[in-house]
Amino acid sequence: MLAFLGVVGYFLKIGLGVTGAALGPAANGGDVRAVAGAPNEVGGGTPPQAAAAGPPPPVQRLLLEMRERLQRNPRDRGALAALASLYFEAGKFTQAVPYYERALAVDPGDAQLRTDFAAALHGAGDDRRALAELETVLARHPADPEALFDSGVVAAALGRRAQATTAFKTFLRVAPRNARAGDARVALHALGA
Repeated sequence: MLAFLGVVGYFLKIGLGVTGAALGPAANGGDVRAVAGAPNEVGGGTPPQAAAAGPPPPVQRLLLEMRERLQRNPRDRGALAALASLYFEAGKFTQAVPYYERALAVDPGDAQLRTDFAAALHGAGDDRRALAELETVLARHPADPEALFDSGVVAAALGRRAQATTAFKTFLRVAPRNARAGDARVALHALGA
């Protein structure tokens, strides 16, 4: 399932990031996720036939399959998480949030799911709530690299420089070779730390 979601994520990034696609940036007002970067956007808009096409067939099938699973079992954690991830990858953060909430109601202890939920909240502009979710993760898993990095990003977005600096420094101590280490160093420099 994870490999399939990886392929679907690839399709989402190249197929749904275009303006006007059914799950593309235009559907959520162009919100972008500062933590991971913006989805692909085509300058000047998308030709009408591409805009009407919607998600690629593999994504359409997955959306349909996950929705059918939820009709059979509204508490299907896997289907809820998959739909949340699909909307998240398409830059539809406000649409992803309710699926993350429902998945966390089924499995509140899943740190990765809660971190992803926080990233969706951040993308949707709800930074206070995003930071609270990240603090929940870090209370149980103080060395979680993704939660540390994301908490630095969100704290910086809220203007909480000291908290952001601490998060980035802890991230670098815990995961100095992480792919986002360079970004953390740049953020620390921007914060004057």
